[in-house]
Amino acid sequence: MQLNKLKPNSGAIPPWATRDEWQVANAAISEAIRSRPHRFAALRDLAQQIRCRVDLLDPMLDALCANACPDCTDKCCVRATLWYDFKDLLGFHLGTAPVPAYQLVPASGRACRFLNVSGCALPRIERPFLCTWFICPAQKRVLEGWLPSSRQFLGNSLMALKDGRKRMERIFLKKVVGP
Repeated sequence: MQLNKLKPNSGAIPPWATRDEWQVANAAISEAIRSRPHRFAALRDLAQQIRCRVDLLDPMLDALCANACPDCTDKCCVRATLWYDFKDLLGFHLGTAPVPAYQLVPASGRACRFLNVSGCALPRIERPFLCTWFICPAQKRVLEGWLPSSRQFLGNSLMALKDGRKRMERIFLKKVVGP
């Protein structure tokens, strides 16, 4: 496996932006999992737990977006360069959603190709985690009107998702390349 092909760059340039880079990265992950399916059963379970938590949060996050995003004049989906990261790809390959055909944006400074007039066209589980995790200032103002228990549940759940994704990446890399 060519791990150097999997490591995203740290700048604002989307990793795996070309079709060839995208295919190489996804083929490497797919081959690692396919060649040792017994080693990845626990990771599939972890990926499923992450998916269930995302599905659980979906109505809350949709309500948050419905109340904050329509009137926003600084839409993060337009101004931010969004992309799938390595952990997103792992989740797709471990069975949480279909593997996308290409990266979200072909180059830095371009809006997400799935943004339309009514918002994101992707189901939440198919979006980059950043789109689930990021709560903008307008959404934070909406959250102030929510019950403290709902705000705490959302915050704790997002942190659990973030931690689960880090654990999934760490375990995958350990199983593929060793300690």
